Amino acid sequence: FSNFLGWLLTTFVFLQLFALYLKGRPNVQSTNEQPSRIQSLQAILFYGLIAVGNLLNSLTRNMSGTFTDPAGVVWRLQDIYAVTGLIAIFTMGAFIILGLVKLIEISPAVQNMAAETTSRSGASYNLTRQID
Repeated sequence: FSNFLGWLLTTFVFLQLFALYLKGRPNVQSTNEQPSRIQSLQAILFYGLIAVGNLLNSLTRNMSGTFTDPAGVVWRLQDIYAVTGLIAIFTMGAFIILGLVKLIEISPAVQNMAAETTSRSGASYNLTRQID
């Protein structure tokens, strides 16, 4: 618990210092501007690299030892590494996929074209429009 509070306080202090730094800058970027697709992709890929690192760490470590926590419960190290790999797949992986899906959303022109196609039931149309 003290470790958690220490990291919470450290993060809070750094974020407040950064906010004060940004407040003093005259040419701060507007919060309404969205980051470019490349910037978003870099963040997603970096997060993905962390997940892959956790997964590879869990697959390549061959630990046969045990660990006893303060409550007296004995844990196998191999199980702990296996759980970190599962966490990397199911939690980090889900957010990576969600970020990529959000990044590669269908453009409004494609959505309008799909809506036209589905609204004309009973007839077959060959849509050969050029999409920007």
